[in-house]
Amino acid sequence: MAARADTCPIPAMVPAAVLAASAQAAAAPATRGKLEEAGALLGEGRIERARAILDPLSADPSLSDADRALAQSLLAVARSAGGEITESVRIAREVMSASRSQASSRSRAAIATNAALAITEAGDSNAARAALESAAADAGTAGDKPLEAIALVDLAMLESRAGADPTAAAARAKRAVDAMAQAARRAPLYASLGLALLPEEAGGTAGPRDLLANELLALSYRDASSANEPRDMAIALGLSGELRLLRGEAAAAIAALERAVAISLAAGIDPWRFRWHWRLGSARAVSGDKAGARRDLERAVAALDATKASRALGRFSTGSLARNYRGAYRALVDLLLSWGGPENMARLRDARDVLERSRASEVEDYFRDPCVTSSARRSAGIETIDPAVAVIYPVSFESRTEILVGHGTGIARFTSPVGAAAMAREVQRMRQSVERPFDTRYLQQARRLNGWLYTPIAEHLAKLGVKTLVWVPDGALRGLPFAALHDGERHLAERFAIAVTPVASLVDPRPIAASSRKAVLTGLTVARQGFDPLPAVAGELAVLAALLDAPVLRDSDFTVNALQAALERAPANMIHVASHGQFAPEATQSFLLAYDGRFTLPQLREALASAKLREEPVELLTLSACQTAAGDERAALGLAGVALSAGARSALATLWSVNDESTAALVIAFYTRLVQDGATKAEALRGAQVALMKDERFNHPAFWAPFLLIGNWL
Repeated sequence: MAARADTCPIPAMVPAAVLAASAQAAAAPATRGKLEEAGALLGEGRIERARAILDPLSADPSLSDADRALAQSLLAVARSAGGEITESVRIAREVMSASRSQASSRSRAAIATNAALAITEAGDSNAARAALESAAADAGTAGDKPLEAIALVDLAMLESRAGADPTAAAARAKRAVDAMAQAARRAPLYASLGLALLPEEAGGTAGPRDLLANELLALSYRDASSANEPRDMAIALGLSGELRLLRGEAAAAIAALERAVAISLAAGIDPWRFRWHWRLGSARAVSGDKAGARRDLERAVAALDATKASRALGRFSTGSLARNYRGAYRALVDLLLSWGGPENMARLRDARDVLERSRASEVEDYFRDPCVTSSARRSAGIETIDPAVAVIYPVSFESRTEILVGHGTGIARFTSPVGAAAMAREVQRMRQSVERPFDTRYLQQARRLNGWLYTPIAEHLAKLGVKTLVWVPDGALRGLPFAALHDGERHLAERFAIAVTPVASLVDPRPIAASSRKAVLTGLTVARQGFDPLPAVAGELAVLAALLDAPVLRDSDFTVNALQAALERAPANMIHVASHGQFAPEATQSFLLAYDGRFTLPQLREALASAKLREEPVELLTLSACQTAAGDERAALGLAGVALSAGARSALATLWSVNDESTAALVIAFYTRLVQDGATKAEALRGAQVALMKDERFNHPAFWAPFLLIGNWL
């Protein structure tokens, strides 16, 4: 995997001032300068340069225990910002535990404040809350009001994301304000508090929480202006404009956001400028200025595309000042779809293209690699390859779901009157029921989702003579087994061959030439690292070895190094992995199980990226025993992006763990149709799924529906 750019800003929950102040508050004079420099570098997003300072400091035996612990807490922040979530949390927890007995209350406060960031990004809000409450108490005991203010501001930010009671949130904010009197640079803290207090939804009467947010943002602008800090001024004005937009004051919002954009442009590089353009476009749309709205939303999207290598990536950072940046893309799509007139087809194409850019950004952010999609071959208009193929983009908004259907004849738009929240709930319910073998209650959700997603486009697909559906799902729909949708008579897989892809323009639609098929087969039959044995894998690999005339790496022969060595000796374009695997919210936590341990998707990509393989790309990567947590959009995004991540044109993988006997039957049927019958990959999968439907042992979709063909369907 390409190295991640060294320009990822620390999220607003821990501004640059916080990290520097933490270093000042705790370190001995001999070390303070280095820690201050590292803190400042982290605040600017220069992760690798900060790591170059923090790595040696964290292991320096000449430092005091307290100074080394502070360096380690900053290192946890750096690792978290760099995507090493598991390792950053391990460091954070260890250093917090050790600091309880070896550090002063001031040092403990600084350490816990930094550690809370890493813990929060891992999704453990309860542990992060406890760390920040402890930090605030220790800072108060030490009489360090600036550090206490930092901990309290971070706590307010954390609780705002957890949906804290508005009254409690306002009380927490006031306590933080009281502690800010001695802070050297208050503008970012005021702005963070103002952000924490912004309403979640538009409309309604302004209450005490809104008034306090407005007051805090005014204070932030005043202090930033006095200190001549243009970026902080822009943030205060931009958030003030957002508050007014949420309150329905479009004219006032436009005025504030225009000033924010102007100051941001004058200040130079500003990673949050896209947000002010985004909100300004939304405000113009509310005021009826569609042309102006489109202009600003396109500027927001262009800014996101231009700075993708320097965005703060990950779930936590998108919850801070940059939170939900996907909304900028979605706002532009929404505007384009709601804009009728004679140029409607052109706008539909524009909307489709924006969706593609949005999906590409999400994949890049999941893998924390801005090159993961740029290095892939882009294919414009894959729907024109085959008149029997339709490319389907469902995208859910607050009160409706839009469905774009791309075909060689053009793009058609359909609307389903179901919002994102209802869609996500139904997908979650279906996943919970369909994974239970022999339970037919999934049919209720399967029929309802079929009515929302397929019924609106059914007649159009029939007129076009479509036989293969390529879904480009969004959000919760990434975890949906489309094959199991049901119209009351048949499952969708009985009607169509089905493929999915996270980014349609990155699909390279070329079939595997029969003469060039070269495979390597790997798998585990024995229990390893707490995972159950897979006895049916032995028969699966034996049949495939004969069918594909391919070598087999099984059990103790299946190691990461052995796979890489085998591929270097005899480059293969079909890689089969019959082993346990898991897709998690973070790419670095996603893994496949080899005999000698777990290897991550980046390691898999490295194993497949030998010089010989680059000359002959992997056509098909099969992962036949993986699982993805129901309801976790980021984990499902990792599954959807597996082909891109591994540098493969297509992948066959599963949404949940499946009985290994039925898996072996489906996989053997899939390869038999692919190799002997000359079927496309999508047709081969459909045929294998239908064959299992006819087997009374495995006819429930729990056995055949989780299999997804990702990427190239030919």
